[in-house]
Amino acid sequence: MKGLKSAVAVMSILIVLALGLLGYGIYKRFGGGDARNAPLAERQAQADAAIAAQREREQNTPPTLMLNGVEVSPAPEGLKNVTLPARSSIRQMMPYKNGVALHTRTTKGEYIFYINTATGKMEGALKINYAPTQPAQPQRR
Repeated sequence: MKGLKSAVAVMSILIVLALGLLGYGIYKRFGGGDARNAPLAERQAQADAAIAAQREREQNTPPTLMLNGVEVSPAPEGLKNVTLPARSSIRQMMPYKNGVALHTRTTKGEYIFYINTATGKMEGALKINYAPTQPAQPQRR
């Protein structure tokens, strides 16, 4: 019977210690601690700003590409966005002065757009018009 009483006493001490550790963990999580002394709203604002900055970096950094087994890093000036007309497709891309020339096909015809790669702005455009084809005429003998 004496052994049972001592086992109950040891278990009671262990329960009190566990509750004390639980209380200390809750205190450190929600009220105390080094960097966590700031109010909850302020900490949330800092976390939101950090997430927004990370998303901005991800949007403006093109992915690293592998070409022929060689890793190609993005350009030092970062990613430039160019908006082409809706439902257009790029047929060919060629270097031109300080940018590129894009031969595109749109729903309204074919164009060549001149884009400055430093600024990402369109500097000019050419519309390609094709002469109408003449129907083949039978040859006379």
